[in-house]
Amino acid sequence: MNPGSIKKIYDNLQDDESKEVFEDRLLYSLTGDFNFIFKLTEIYEDNKEIITQIKSYNKEKQTILYGAGLLSKVILSSFSIESFFCICDSAEDKWGMKLNEYTIISPYDMYKIYDDNVVVISIFNRIKANDVKETLLNHGIPIERIILYIDLVRECDTSRYFPTDIIHLSEKEIFIDAGCFDFHTSLDFIEKVKKYSKIIAFEPNPAQYKVCSENAKDIKNVTVYECGLWNKSTTLSFSSKKDNPGAVHITVIDGDKSADTKVQVVKLDDILGGEEATFIKMDIEGAELNALKGAKQTILHYKPKLAICLYHKPEDIWEIPEYIINLRDDYKLYLRHHSVTYFDTVLYAV
Repeated sequence: MNPGSIKKIYDNLQDDESKEVFEDRLLYSLTGDFNFIFKLTEIYEDNKEIITQIKSYNKEKQTILYGAGLLSKVILSSFSIESFFCICDSAEDKWGMKLNEYTIISPYDMYKIYDDNVVVISIFNRIKANDVKETLLNHGIPIERIILYIDLVRECDTSRYFPTDIIHLSEKEIFIDAGCFDFHTSLDFIEKVKKYSKIIAFEPNPAQYKVCSENAKDIKNVTVYECGLWNKSTTLSFSSKKDNPGAVHITVIDGDKSADTKVQVVKLDDILGGEEATFIKMDIEGAELNALKGAKQTILHYKPKLAICLYHKPEDIWEIPEYIINLRDDYKLYLRHHSVTYFDTVLYAV
């Protein structure tokens, strides 16, 4: 990273919101100071709607927050200290520690003082959040008093890759869905565009590939590849994160103990074979820059719209936009943050 590159990226950003996101994301990457993420979440419009929903569930009593991680810190930053009754966590090493002004208690202590409060489960891992929900139900807390924070986020955030003020879709789109996970981004694309030319999706996680194939089986003009995207065609180690399938990653680190299988990765240029792509979306757990390098000829020749996640690695915030505008300086860049924590900062190049 050099000052000239940062200035070049900043000058290419097309609006004030993009510049604000860039500044906060860059400063967070350089310092690790979570206050810059708090500033990002204030920009995120859906955060206000989510907070309003949480407040509406428990008008007469204070809310209990289950989970004492980074997500809880963000939630607490949006509420007054009087909004919550207590914060609990199942991790014994956190009991007695402070989170903001609250002392973290055990779930067992929480059950003793529970008084028909709403419990907000502030855990992004779907499997772990559902496990907590089952535990709460088993302890007699009614299902209507249990809120999974991840459900609120999914309800509110429906335009992550297709912001209408930035991305304009046509009926001739050739959509590349890299990291399709469960194929729902492609289904959102179909819902928004109605007619399209083709969808080409990539999912290297074997379990999720089956889900994608099942969800795509009745959709026309769709090809789903069981592989990832990279800067060359090869085989890489892969961590499938069985307890959290949305957090898989490709690794090239020898001896990485998290790697539990091997996957094929390919160059997008090779798959397309010189054919056009009009829109490339990438959410591929830190492989984005290498995948863009593998799409170099497609980008040079066709200038597809790009929606690229750049929150997986600290250096993504400058390396990815710099690579794109060095390839084609006629791209216009936008940045948006679509989360109430450090996830889901997306770069749009049009």
